[in-house]
Amino acid sequence: MMLFIVLRTIGMLPGALNFFGGVYLLVAAVVVDERGVLRLLFYNDLGVLQGCPLAGLLFALSLDPFLNEFDGRIQAPSLGIVCACADDIGLAFLSIMSVVVIFDIFLRAVLLAHLFLKTLKCTLVPVSPGLPLSFIPSEHGPRFWPRSATFEVMCCWCSLWLEQFILVWRGFQVNNEALFFGAYLGPGAGVLQWASSTAKWLQRMRLTAATDAPPSTAVNLYNSRAVMTLSFLTQLY
Repeated sequence: MMLFIVLRTIGMLPGALNFFGGVYLLVAAVVVDERGVLRLLFYNDLGVLQGCPLAGLLFALSLDPFLNEFDGRIQAPSLGIVCACADDIGLAFLSIMSVVVIFDIFLRAVLLAHLFLKTLKCTLVPVSPGLPLSFIPSEHGPRFWPRSATFEVMCCWCSLWLEQFILVWRGFQVNNEALFFGAYLGPGAGVLQWASSTAKWLQRMRLTAATDAPPSTAVNLYNSRAVMTLSFLTQLY
């Protein structure tokens, strides 16, 4: 398991390794049939266990080598910026060709740790009309999109690029915006940035008013239940 490779590499004490081994090795899924007999379904030898208090820490340790590789191959050579929180990873890169490097890193995650991307939850957001065309075979056409290129044209080009060069990621969404850490990013984020949050704020404000609570209680409810839906967005600016 990738987890134990990482734990040994970082110098985890033998006692702690034995503890984690006792928790995570030979984990079995069982079921009791209609006659009360315990029957084995399968052994779970991948991933962290749901409900385990240490699951978050162990997942972070397992992911750390791949984040280090992102840092060394994307951020260090100034190809882009990488941000991560738990299992959410966001990248901003200067050229779509950097996706090839990103794919190579995620391919190692699949081979070493069986960590797979859910392509339907992945979004590619083009932010510049100056995308190179030389990577798609064409007898004619400019090397770059003109500055007047529409967003729909850029999205179509990005989808075609993925189909040609990284076929397994052809399920990526290509949108004008993407939700990351509860905030929308991208050229189309302006309206959506506040739409869902203000709708939630309005709903909770009405629920607070419907309680007919005394003023002091209503203020506490409003501050703790309604204001929080908007306050985190102000930290982004």
